[in-house]
Amino acid sequence: MKPFIRKKKIKGHEYLYEITPYFDEISGKWKQKTKYLGRNIDGAPVRKTRIPKTGGVYDFGQYIPAHWAIREYKLFEALLSCFSPEEVSLLLVLAINRLILPCSIRQVNSWLSGTWISHLIPGVIADPISIFQLLHTISNRPVIGLFSRMFSMINNFSDKRIIMSGRVTDYSLFKGSRGEGYSYKDLLEGDLGIRMIYDPELRVLTGCEMTDIRRNFIEESLSIISSGRIPGGILLPNWDYFSPVLIQNLASIGYPFIIRPDITYDPARTTIMDWDEHTSPGIECSYMGQPCFLKECTVLVGYVPVRGYILHNLKKEQKIRYVFEKNLQNIQDMIIQGENDPASLTELIFEVAGMEHEFFIPVFNNKGVKRNQKMITNEIRRLSRSLVMFQGDFSWEECFLLTDARWKIERDIFSLYRDFKRDLEGHQTERIKMGMLFICFLSVMMKTFILKRLGQAHLEGILSFDALITELVPIHVITSPHPLVVPAKLSRRQKTLLSYFGGIPAV
Repeated sequence: MKPFIRKKKIKGHEYLYEITPYFDEISGKWKQKTKYLGRNIDGAPVRKTRIPKTGGVYDFGQYIPAHWAIREYKLFEALLSCFSPEEVSLLLVLAINRLILPCSIRQVNSWLSGTWISHLIPGVIADPISIFQLLHTISNRPVIGLFSRMFSMINNFSDKRIIMSGRVTDYSLFKGSRGEGYSYKDLLEGDLGIRMIYDPELRVLTGCEMTDIRRNFIEESLSIISSGRIPGGILLPNWDYFSPVLIQNLASIGYPFIIRPDITYDPARTTIMDWDEHTSPGIECSYMGQPCFLKECTVLVGYVPVRGYILHNLKKEQKIRYVFEKNLQNIQDMIIQGENDPASLTELIFEVAGMEHEFFIPVFNNKGVKRNQKMITNEIRRLSRSLVMFQGDFSWEECFLLTDARWKIERDIFSLYRDFKRDLEGHQTERIKMGMLFICFLSVMMKTFILKRLGQAHLEGILSFDALITELVPIHVITSPHPLVVPAKLSRRQKTLLSYFGGIPAV
């Protein structure tokens, strides 16, 4: 028999079914097969569209700039000169993790499974054993220098290089001032020294070298300079225990350098304090959009005179003066409210003011205190002025911009390294610390590439790395069952940003 259509009315709605009669030979009776066709709309069956099952939702947008940096600067190809493809994939994934969302190595696999990175960088095995093996490999094989040379060869960088030296250590652990140097015992703690190669024209990192700080850091630096291994190089060291000796050596051989000394270093402090703007006002200038006064000077390092610039930031001085005066007033009020026994007044000032006791003078006759205006003026002057020393043909702006860039890079690398070491708490890190530091360096290197590109976009309100990542976080990939980027319609700002980073990678 032929099939026919049957209508059923359920709760006021009419539905259509296809009925197919058939003969059941076992029972010897006629039976029916029923097939639902849909709701009756104007005589035609209409069924609801089935929503496809979502296979997964993956973070995607915030990782697009890092993926662009890897492709644009051929990081994968440069690393292949030192590592296997599996090691390169894991190395880049760890660098992205430390840059975007750092986590313990036990959680790297969980983090990776929630992102689309494993599809962009395939072949990643991110279990703790593989990570420790990679860190050990980096720390015990001469691969870092080889990578830096290969990376410079395959990229179109300028001919100028800045050799930025740094020391990975926590300065807060030392009570002594940096300018006076660290004790010999502190220098034997196994801290790492790092030389970062920086392109001043493109404002990006191009490589690095690492060494144990217990080795002769000065002789190594001078050896690299004299060998000409880094042509067109200018040394920009951090201020450290070795710096006064290093500066004298560099001055004697006539090698160009720029350095910002610690303000507690006696020759630097004396030079800054001796500048009286009333008798020698200096030159009006603008630095980073802020009004300043500039003064050329000469600093005597040992017996060697070194040229320098002093920059007095007027806006910074106003902020310092406001906060400083407010703190001093609070301390003075607390002292006045305290016990005014003349015999214990000095002790009370020291107890309440602490390290700032030198800004107050006890007045025993009135059982009170007055402020030491000379000390206050000197302190504000010290905090609002910066000094750079240099040898070579450099403008004042070059000196301060480069020293600021070096400080930011060293700060970022140390911050990532400190967090990495915290995430490995409970593990022995002495033999893998160079591997940890190299991964942090790769992260900061990617960041310099991304920030350079972001600066070319000139987007209002998107001036920092964090602002860029925040703007791209809402972009995800869903599998349903085929990969699909959501939201389907991106904002105009997101589209503009992604256009500077190669658009959305194929999913």
